[in-house]
Amino acid sequence: MKYLLTVFFIFDLFANIVARPISCQTIINKRDNRVSFYCTGLTNLVKLEKAWANSTSIEISDSNIPNIPGHSFARFGATLVTLDLHGSGIQTIDFLAFVGLTKLENLLLWGNKLIYVYKDWFIYMSNLKTLDLSFNSIQVMDYALFEVLPNLRNFYFDYNEIRYIDFSMFANLRNLKNVKFEKNPWNWGFRARLTWQLENQHVKYGEDWEDWAWMNHVIKECVENGYGEIPNDVILDCVVEKLLNYTYEIFTTGIVYENLECSKRARQLVRCMRPKNATGNTDNETARRILEYYTAVLPTMSRSHSRFTMSWNACKCHPIVTIHRLEGTRLKIPISHFETVGYLKQRVFNLLDEENKNWKPERMRLWLRGFYMEDNRMISDYKLSPKDQIMLLLDDRY
Repeated sequence: MKYLLTVFFIFDLFANIVARPISCQTIINKRDNRVSFYCTGLTNLVKLEKAWANSTSIEISDSNIPNIPGHSFARFGATLVTLDLHGSGIQTIDFLAFVGLTKLENLLLWGNKLIYVYKDWFIYMSNLKTLDLSFNSIQVMDYALFEVLPNLRNFYFDYNEIRYIDFSMFANLRNLKNVKFEKNPWNWGFRARLTWQLENQHVKYGEDWEDWAWMNHVIKECVENGYGEIPNDVILDCVVEKLLNYTYEIFTTGIVYENLECSKRARQLVRCMRPKNATGNTDNETARRILEYYTAVLPTMSRSHSRFTMSWNACKCHPIVTIHRLEGTRLKIPISHFETVGYLKQRVFNLLDEENKNWKPERMRLWLRGFYMEDNRMISDYKLSPKDQIMLLLDDRY
């Protein structure tokens, strides 16, 4: 028996040595009367027993916690204001996981592996002001969740897999101020209606979508003029018609200065090259389909070094992002300077999954313009510049 106990002790000691290190600490700020508890490297929430019951902030990151059990944070309900569980590998959350958090104002779940979001998670969290669900794999959100979050001001669900959403549910959020929903595979009609809803509520919905402002305005104009209803493609044909008319006006403003002989030959060339319409589609519909095909191809071309690359200068517009393992192995990814750092990191996640590498990019550190920067929302929203040279460090001690 003594020999077995010795073997068990040695085995347990060895397991603790090779296991990923767990780091937890409590920080007290007497001036603001705040108690913060931080943990990294967790595989469950047992370490929460060490947190003070009067904690005002809990942050768990760089962890691998597949499920958040019920009543996990109930004993902190009297004081907890911020709960940050980003980058913790969370796949599912029990319905009563956040029960009792009546004073919680900030819930940060970004950078996990959630697919569904349920209303039952947020029952009795009427004081919640910020909900961050970005950088997950969310496909479906329970529309009723907004009925239990009357004081929500900031809602971020960008970089997910959401295709459709009931835009009218945002009307329940009368205090909503900021929304981020870009980088989802939206149906164009739903995207347009969502932006209209947010504009009517005077909600700021992010810089990444400002390029769609003209199209959203024209879609609304076409609907109001009786061309059809969303998501009928006739609306898009109307948009194409207005785009072509606008383009024609722009490019014909200086026609009086053109060489008349050159203009005559150009018109002859267009007539000779114009194909016969064998599809039976209208000119606007044909133009719209051509534009759809082009827009499907151009983004891919703009991110490559292909013969017809869209970048002005491939060397400047495609900084090389080098991902280092601790051993020094490199993974190079050409990117477009239009992308954000957050989108870049999501591409790294996907690439590592495709190659079945055991790298764990949850702990990423950004080297940008000579400064180390922590992995947070401000940096994730940073738009890359052609001058930026990015280096992301991966911690693979797993």
